[in-house]
Amino acid sequence: MNAENEAVKSQDTAPDVKEQATTTVQEETTTQNFTQGDLDKIVADRIARERAKYEKKYKGIDVDHYNKLVEAEEKTRQDDLEKRGEFDKLVKEQAEKFNSKIQQYQTELTSIKIDGQLLSEASNAKAINPNQVSQLLKGQLKLNEAGTVDVIDQKTGQVRYNDKGDPIQVKDLVKEFLSSNPHFVSAGPQGSGTGKGDGTKESLANDDINKLNMNIPEHRARYREIMKSRGVNV
Repeated sequence: MNAENEAVKSQDTAPDVKEQATTTVQEETTTQNFTQGDLDKIVADRIARERAKYEKKYKGIDVDHYNKLVEAEEKTRQDDLEKRGEFDKLVKEQAEKFNSKIQQYQTELTSIKIDGQLLSEASNAKAINPNQVSQLLKGQLKLNEAGTVDVIDQKTGQVRYNDKGDPIQVKDLVKEFLSSNPHFVSAGPQGSGTGKGDGTKESLANDDINKLNMNIPEHRARYREIMKSRGVNV
């Protein structure tokens, strides 16, 4: 009985195997019939669809005109950079000129303040050659941020102070130098005349240049006149 059932079961299964084999053969046949031309057609159709999509999106746009606009924009950008470079160069040149002027004014102011005070004090102390004394002592003077003159120690570079704790003045430095070097001092009073016809020169020579404001052109001119009357050209 069991043998008969197995035989029947085998007969029922056989058609399924045959059907699967037939399906596989059909699929292989279909694959073999899918030619290169069919593949090319599928690719071409897909490309056409993509092209149509982008043509619809950018319809009405002139590509050549667009490219010209891009080129023009790039050229404008380059021109702006070049102009900016020239502008920066001009600003730099103006800054250098300005700084040069500032340095020049600073040098002139330092010369007027330091040389002026030294010449004035040396003249008042009856130095034979005030200009020579000024040249010898100017290395010990420095213009501070407040625009006044400090006497400094050449070894330390620090401001010098007297016994009372006060900063040493220019006149103190000059007197100190002349006391140590008496040969720089005139032996007697300069001139013993009546002063007729020489009143203006004497008045100028006795002017206190420390009272002059060197930021005012008239005062600077006055300073030069006073120094000239003392035999010093500045």
